[in-house]
Amino acid sequence: MSMSSRQRNTLVDKINVGFAKLGVANGTAMPKSGSNLEPVAWNLWASYHLAALANKRKTQAELEAAKAGIIPDKEKNPQPAGTRTVVHNGELVSVALEVRQPATRVDTDKLLTFLFNEGVPPEVLERATKHASSTTRPAHVFTPMLITDEATGK
Repeated sequence: MSMSSRQRNTLVDKINVGFAKLGVANGTAMPKSGSNLEPVAWNLWASYHLAALANKRKTQAELEAAKAGIIPDKEKNPQPAGTRTVVHNGELVSVALEVRQPATRVDTDKLLTFLFNEGVPPEVLERATKHASSTTRPAHVFTPMLITDEATGK
């Protein structure tokens, strides 16, 4: 039995509304605070917490779906790059698969060792490395956490 577009839209809307209320209503709102910055920090914490929960749920759902044969196991049975296909078409849910092109990564140490062993002089390797190198922005890892009376000794 399939669902109507109206049923689908109603379900999606209910999930969206329920999700939007997490951390702001339904018993999950921020406790009172005297700081006008605290709601922004609270939203940051709640968003990180929800993202962590969503990622865990997604990972578990993918494992279950692979075990049930709904999707291919991307570790045990990787599909070729460029694949675009529907892998499951059930009564209520359809699952499409797109396998993107893999990225190429170069192990600089292995490359330099290979070139050195092939007779490229060390000073040329050093100049080439400086010429081809750039610094990326360092990762910024934020870890919002809730503060309790126990943690502050109050």
